[in-house]
Amino acid sequence: MNNNIKNTLRWGLLAVAGASVMLSCTDTWDDHYDSASSNGYAGTTMKAIEEKASEFADIIKAVGYQRELASENIYTVWAPANGTFDKDAWLELAQTDKQQVIDRFIKNHMTRYAVSQNTNDQVITLLNKKLVTMTDAGKNLFGGQTIQEANLGCTNGVLHIIENENEYVPNINELIKDQYVASTQPNKKKSSLYAFIEEKDSDILDESRSVSRGVDENGNKIWVDSVTIHTNLVLDAMSAEIYEEDSNFIAIIPSDAAWQKRYKLAASLLKFNPSEDNLRAGIVDSLKHLYAGHFLLRDLFFNNNVNLHKEDSLVSTNYVSSRGSDWPNGVYYTKAPARGLPLDKEVNDILAKAGDPIACSNGVGYLVEDFPMSPTEQFFLKRTIRARPYLIDQATEKPLFTSGTGAITEKSATFDVPVYDEYGEKTDVITRSYHFTDVTTKNSSTQIDVGFKLYSTLSGTYDLYLVTCPIWAKNGYTNPDGELIHPSDPDADNRGYKFSVSIYERSNEGKTIGQWGTGKSDYTDLIVPGTEKEKNFVIEPYDPEHPEDYRYKNYVDTLYLGKFTFKNAYYGRSDEGVIIKLSSKAKSGEVKNTYSREMLISDFILKPDLEATEAAIADEDEEEEAGGEE
Repeated sequence: MNNNIKNTLRWGLLAVAGASVMLSCTDTWDDHYDSASSNGYAGTTMKAIEEKASEFADIIKAVGYQRELASENIYTVWAPANGTFDKDAWLELAQTDKQQVIDRFIKNHMTRYAVSQNTNDQVITLLNKKLVTMTDAGKNLFGGQTIQEANLGCTNGVLHIIENENEYVPNINELIKDQYVASTQPNKKKSSLYAFIEEKDSDILDESRSVSRGVDENGNKIWVDSVTIHTNLVLDAMSAEIYEEDSNFIAIIPSDAAWQKRYKLAASLLKFNPSEDNLRAGIVDSLKHLYAGHFLLRDLFFNNNVNLHKEDSLVSTNYVSSRGSDWPNGVYYTKAPARGLPLDKEVNDILAKAGDPIACSNGVGYLVEDFPMSPTEQFFLKRTIRARPYLIDQATEKPLFTSGTGAITEKSATFDVPVYDEYGEKTDVITRSYHFTDVTTKNSSTQIDVGFKLYSTLSGTYDLYLVTCPIWAKNGYTNPDGELIHPSDPDADNRGYKFSVSIYERSNEGKTIGQWGTGKSDYTDLIVPGTEKEKNFVIEPYDPEHPEDYRYKNYVDTLYLGKFTFKNAYYGRSDEGVIIKLSSKAKSGEVKNTYSREMLISDFILKPDLEATEAAIADEDEEEEAGGEE
């Protein structure tokens, strides 16, 4: 990591210092001062600064702020003594960036109203919204600086002299900006963490804390010292208000180069169907940029007030607690929990990879040269899509991929699986749940087709799996010992079922999203890899002669459908891009006793293939380079 980034305060680089984060309070003028005060100063605050801290006065004059300190508005100033700060450096910055001198130096030593040192510790909100403590006279500190002279009452405020400058400590949002300013990465304005966040920044004038003087010719107030309320649409939506001084966050801040590298991958997964531009010109590129930025922001921010046990795990602000324990995304484990990690989750101590933290006024930030979490942890996620009835292509009068179906119902239940030790003794019982959509036929002689819509797919490569339940799962139960036993009811339907799988993706031609689906020509058959025979799957019937085969069998079977690359993304769209069609294949002679035309479909699993997706990006880069050389 570049040491200059970590150690340089001014010119928009970084401040590395500690700061207390507390609530604010102020004292009123009349509580401590009157015209006969023995330590009063017969002049304005600015006059007192010129006499007591002339070098600080020179900085104030360099940016034109002396007019405010000589006005009737009441301020308290903690002026650093002469020779205790780099005057020349601040004067040099004033030539190019006056506002930064005001915000990071002058306002870092000022507050509104009159505040005296008394017998209590006081938490002060400075004009730049930073929080600092002025202690009682016994401890005699402002922040970490000794107060050399206290309570110099002026005609429009109070002056205190401190032994050194009150060092400016950026908040996390400012640290991100400072890292951006310090970066020499090409194209940083086009693609970087700060550039993406800045697009959604908004500053609203806070009239109650701003100072006006008179009105213009149109009757509008003239603001001589304006205070704004900062908001950010993207960060607010993620509950990551890293610009708030009274917040407390951990932030992982990738370098511009790291951002650009991962942004390229995210953008490759967000190739929206080009015909969407028929709906609104430019929507394809704007969606790609918006969602790619959102993908990269996921899991960069962690609220310290929520993460009370960071030694065990970290929960990002992107975590959705309402999804329950089966939602592992947004959680990073530093060690395995006592009952084990969630499915498909590994230990990843991301902060251990991030290096040393940088203290900020509202938490800590980690500057990293690479994301400490993988894309498959952050946004290219494994997805399990429950086969719900509303996903079946049956909304229109003539569905394209569904026919011959009768009743379609959704069911769920639980079963207990016993756990045995090495000696065969049962030690525990784990409750498992299962669910399925039961698709029946209009009559026993009708073959059925049922098309399930997969929503929010990305334009990447996946391994696809289908989870099914056997027909007998409708009647299964567990005995008092928690052992899975199939019912002996002779009327139970113990047949299996056969079916084939076809997978379709919307084509790039035709109608805009929301209007597609009027004909199969709008879809491309992706073809299940392998021979025609391998497209067929069989769920075997229950064999009553061998019930022991089902004693501890789960109620679900997971079938591998193949590896597929989707050319377009439908993430966040109102319509689907991929259809999986299941077609019953039981022959007439098999239907009575062996195989049913009914199907019990549980889930579709999309497991991302990161290696294949990155290889496809590399191939595209080579093609572009070859085209450029020609």
